[in-house]
Amino acid sequence: MRCSTAPMDGIRRILAIAMIMQQLTPPLTASAATLSQTGRWTSATPRGSLGFSGTHVALLREPQTNAAKVFLFGESGSPQTMKFWRFFASAGGYAPPDSASLMPINHPNEYTTDLFCSGHTTLADGKLLMMGEGWIAPEPCRDVYVLDPAWNSGSPTAPWSEHAPM
Repeated sequence: MRCSTAPMDGIRRILAIAMIMQQLTPPLTASAATLSQTGRWTSATPRGSLGFSGTHVALLREPQTNAAKVFLFGESGSPQTMKFWRFFASAGGYAPPDSASLMPINHPNEYTTDLFCSGHTTLADGKLLMMGEGWIAPEPCRDVYVLDPAWNSGSPTAPWSEHAPM
């Protein structure tokens, strides 16, 4: 009785292709990336100089001007501080934030709940979605708010819109 060699032929082909690919693939070299490729964390402002802790941070884009807006939100309790840091990025860098470059933002529900542990994410349209309530919520966290990065401090519209609870 003769055994089929078909399965072995398939394995031989796969091994031959793998050996050819190995010869064609350049070896990986161990080299450190340059700083321009990886970046570096530095302190832009002296500790405490902003007057509050930006515990929650999100980078947004102001659609009408293409300015960068960093949403800073922190501290549990009242008053909860929310601010935009607005700047234009350039090849020369940017000006570090200071109290003059920070725009205060009204609390979305006039401080009726502590939003410290709310989750947040950037939506496809560039707005910020914030969901939840405080870190010790008496009921399930149901609040849903959307922050529009097009809002400016002189704008007649509110920066936040409230949506149906979860």
